[in-house]
Order: sequence, then structure tokens, then C-alpha cells
Amino acid sequence: MRHWDALGLEDFLAVHPLIRILEINDERLVLAGEYHLKAKLAGSQIVDRTYRLKLVCPRDYPGKLPIVIDEEQYFPRNQEYHTYGDGSFCLGSELKIKSLLRDDHSLSAFFEEIVDG
Repeated sequence: MRHWDALGLEDFLAVHPLIRILEINDERLVLAGEYHLKAKLAGSQIVDRTYRLKLVCPRDYPGKLPIVIDEEQYFPRNQEYHTYGDGSFCLGSELKIKSLLRDDHSLSAFFEEIVDG
């Protein structure tokens, strides 16, 4: 489990006490719970709400990116809302996400730079 510790798992969970570990093993880490998002999307209004999210982080992260899923089905499943039919979010292009996380690919950085982005 040292791999997950290197990604700052304990620090992330300490800052987000409403998120818990659902599954942790050598292949993946699955977190779920309430996440408060306060962000302004380009050309849109400010989002300030708590969501029920699930994060599935593969062992290959940061080579392979995590998937973030809207568990409560708050967002419509269509391109306008950047969601796929399975409830996962389109968080941006893989190249852009990896460039934003180049210097810090901790779980906290992933949420701050990409999810909150």
C-alpha cells in the first residue's frame, strides 16, 4: 500500500473527512463520499455545492488517469454537462491533465487542479 501513501492518500482523507476508502489493493484505489465543489466554469455561473462522488484511481496513475463518477446522478448524462452515460465526468484532455499534474500528482493536486479546476 506504499504506492497509495506516496500519492498522499492520508493527507487527502484528512482534508476530506466525508470521503472514505471503498476498496484498496495493488490494482486500484476506490474512494467515495461527499465532496464540496466551489468553482467557476468558463462562461458559466459559480458552482458551490456538495456532491456524492466516487473516484477510481488505477495503480498506473499518473500514467493512467483516475475516473470521477457522479454517484447521485445530479448532472444530466450528456456532452453539455461533460458527463458520460456511466456517470463519469469528462475532466479534460489527457494531455492537458497530465501537464497540469506534472510537478505534483498527489490525490490532493488531482482534485484541486482537475476536479475543482
